[in-house]
Amino acid sequence: MTELDEVRLSIDSAALRYAQVVFDGCAAVADSTGTELRILDLGAHLSRFRRSCEGLGFALSWSAGELADAVVEVTRRHDGRGAVGIRLFAYAEGEGFLDDEPPGVCVFLRPLDGYAPNRPLTLATTGEPRPAHTDLPRWVKATAHYAGARRAVLRARRAGHDDVLFRNEAGRITETSRASLLVLAGDRLISPPVEEGVLPGVTRELLGIVAKGALGLTPEHRALEPAEVIGADGVVLCSSSLGAAVVGAIDEHPLPHGAARALVEAFDRAARGGTPHLDDVVTSVRLVNAGRR
Repeated sequence: MTELDEVRLSIDSAALRYAQVVFDGCAAVADSTGTELRILDLGAHLSRFRRSCEGLGFALSWSAGELADAVVEVTRRHDGRGAVGIRLFAYAEGEGFLDDEPPGVCVFLRPLDGYAPNRPLTLATTGEPRPAHTDLPRWVKATAHYAGARRAVLRARRAGHDDVLFRNEAGRITETSRASLLVLAGDRLISPPVEEGVLPGVTRELLGIVAKGALGLTPEHRALEPAEVIGADGVVLCSSSLGAAVVGAIDEHPLPHGAARALVEAFDRAARGGTPHLDDVVTSVRLVNAGRR
């Protein structure tokens, strides 16, 4: 496994030329003492990482246990200041289109402070549908999927919005550029299933656990029509990097904040260990550099 500053890729490598790169990321949140980081559902992230590798044709040479050990070792070096994202990348190291050597793997940390504005987010629905079914399945977390998403976000930002909200070819709502979307409707927390053309979000499943345990809501995966999203009791975005965030408006239509804010706050408390709802899926890592500058 390669350290980030040791990765060497040619501009003509298959990773860059043919987008032969898969990645995943987990959030690591400091506990109340600042001496431990709580990694949220490392097992689910590693399973998705391996499945994405298989979807792109990569055969990982690292076992789940070896990957987990590498993640813990890298995390242990964090200084404990601020939330941090743990990144796992698998990439083709050769230049051939059909090279079948095991991919290189790199694990590293990225600070998450400032990842998104600290306020309700605004979304713009895309004018063009994004197909649910493509030659590269949406459940593969590959860099190739993000080129078109980036273009859509740039258009949305030029129009004054924070992010873009995708629709599939049936006109139903799916997800944003880098986050899962969840809708609060009565006692339900609804998100689209993978078949609608979304990434199987690990954080959205964690949010469902908290919603049920802390707020008595029932998580549900089903298709979402635009009208019920606009008419919801609240809308939340979530990802490992974003955490959970309130959506304040879609296409300049304001949305209620109360129920969404309560869910976001409950998730934040559980992630930090203030409530026990996520303790069963947390890997706690004792830091060796806590507080060092």
